[in-house]
Amino acid sequence: MATGGALGSTFGQLFNITSNERKIILAAGATAGISAIFGTPVAAIFLAIELLLFEFSPKAILPVALACITGAAGHHLLFESGPVFPMPDLAIPSNLALIIYSFMGLGIGLISLGLTKMVYYVEDTFEKLPIHWMWWPAIGGLAVGTIGYFFPNTLGVGYDNIVNLLAGQVPLTLMLSLCFFQIPFLGNSPR
Repeated sequence: MATGGALGSTFGQLFNITSNERKIILAAGATAGISAIFGTPVAAIFLAIELLLFEFSPKAILPVALACITGAAGHHLLFESGPVFPMPDLAIPSNLALIIYSFMGLGIGLISLGLTKMVYYVEDTFEKLPIHWMWWPAIGGLAVGTIGYFFPNTLGVGYDNIVNLLAGQVPLTLMLSLCFFQIPFLGNSPR
């Protein structure tokens, strides 16, 4: 996403276009990148609308959709056509299971609100530290390095963790440590 967005932004700066058109080109590049790597064109378009465009107009959607199609074609050309994260065969859930999953989703959504507030709290706490702001990245790097040393599964992009989670090969203790110790890696670094 970052590479495709950077390419789109670079092309947008090369030409004399408006800032809105530059935003559309950036979103198109990011969408093409997501679609090329993960092979998920529909999800890539929705992600671009939600995170980058904030609008659903033909002027914005058409270039993004065309870039997404190009990225998906590149995925099938460069990689195998199977899913990026293979999953075992799953049984069809019962209606009771679907109701339980719905409540789990609501609960996780509420937890995510708390997590977002926690990230903002940490960022605000950094601003109140009685040291010069240039030391903030060093403190953040020390925290990330310490956590990464003791819990190396928290480092990297996490593809191995995702594959192991989907295969059911991750013990509950590791899953909880990933949830708790990934918090410093979320969001932007302190301002």
